[in-house]
Amino acid sequence: MADIYVLDWHDRALMDTYREVFLKNTPAYDYGMECSSLKIYCKPVDLTVPTDNEMGMAYAKYLIDRYTRYGENRFINVLRQGICRASDRVAGDILSIADVRWLDGIDEAKRLSSRIKKLKQRVKGDSGGNETVDSLRDEISGLQKDIADWEEIASELETSNSEAAAKIDMLTRDAMRLENEKRAVERKLEMAELEQLNANALNGIRKALTVVPENLTQLLDLAKVLYPDRIVILPDAYRSAKKFDGILTEEWEILVAVATTLWDLCFKETVNDRLGSEFKKRTGYELARGESGTTCAMPNLMKLRKRMYKGKEIDISPHIKGRNIKAAFRLHFYIDRDEEKIVIGHAGEHMDTAGTPRR
Repeated sequence: MADIYVLDWHDRALMDTYREVFLKNTPAYDYGMECSSLKIYCKPVDLTVPTDNEMGMAYAKYLIDRYTRYGENRFINVLRQGICRASDRVAGDILSIADVRWLDGIDEAKRLSSRIKKLKQRVKGDSGGNETVDSLRDEISGLQKDIADWEEIASELETSNSEAAAKIDMLTRDAMRLENEKRAVERKLEMAELEQLNANALNGIRKALTVVPENLTQLLDLAKVLYPDRIVILPDAYRSAKKFDGILTEEWEILVAVATTLWDLCFKETVNDRLGSEFKKRTGYELARGESGTTCAMPNLMKLRKRMYKGKEIDISPHIKGRNIKAAFRLHFYIDRDEEKIVIGHAGEHMDTAGTPRR
C-alpha cells in the first residue's frame, strides 16, 4: 500500500499548512517540491534529517513531460522501475525483467538436474531393452553440459543485474544530490530576486510619495505601487479618474479596501455569496455584484461596462459605491481568479444606468 498526497495550489489553507511543514531555512524545506512535480519515498523519513531526503526519488515537471510525450505507460514503467530499485530487496523478490530471466535460468537448471537424476535411476534399473547404458550416459553428459551452461547464464545475469542495479542506484542518488543543489541555488536566486523586488518596490514608493497625491489619478499611481501583486489598473480607469473631482479621503479608503479587504475575501476566504455583505461589514462601503435587471437588459449600457484585459473582453459590472451622495464615486472591477488580482476598470463618476442616464 502507498500513501499518496496531492497538493492543490489553489487551496490556500492547505498551502499554508504545507509551508508550515516544509519551513524555509530548515532541513524540512529540502523535502518540498516544485509545482507539477512528483516525489516518492519508499521508507519513513525524518524531516529533521537532511540525509533522509536522498532516499527519495524526484521527478521534475520537465522529466514527467519527457516521459509522457509518447504515452503515459512509459512514465508508469519508469515509476515502477524506480520504486523497485528503491525498495528493500529480499531474497526471492521479483523486481525486474532481469530477475525473471535469472529465475528462469535457475528453474531450468533444476529441471535438468531432475532429468539427470531420473536417467541415473533408469541406468541402475531396467532399461526395457530399448536403451543402452552408453546412450543413457551420453544423454546424461549432454544434460550436464546444459546444466553448466544454464548455471553460467544465471550467474552472469545475477552479476549483471546486481551491477546494473548498483549503477542505477548511484545515478539516482547523484540525480537527487543535483536536484537538492539546484533547489539550493534556486533558493539563493529567489532571495536575491526578492531583495531586488523589495528594493524596486521601495524606490517606487519613494518616487510616488515625492509629492502628496492631489487627485484621483495620483491616488491610482500610489495604489499601483503599493499593491502590484494584488491589483491591476486599466487605462480606462485612469481616463475616468482624470475627469472626476471627488473626495480624496474616501477614494483612497476604497482603493486600499479593494487591495486588502476585497482581495482577502476573494482569494483567501472565498466567501462567494456573502461577498457584498462581508465587504460592507468590514469597510462600511457598499459593494454590488452587478447591475440591476433593467440596466442589464440594455445592451448600450452594458457595453459601457466592458473592458479589454489580457486579450479578452471582461465585464466590470461589480462595483463599490462611495458614501458621499453628491460626489457619487464608483469603482468598477473584475476578479481575475487565475492571477489572483482585482482588475480596476473604472474609477470615477457614477456610470449610466437605466434609472440615471446621463445626457
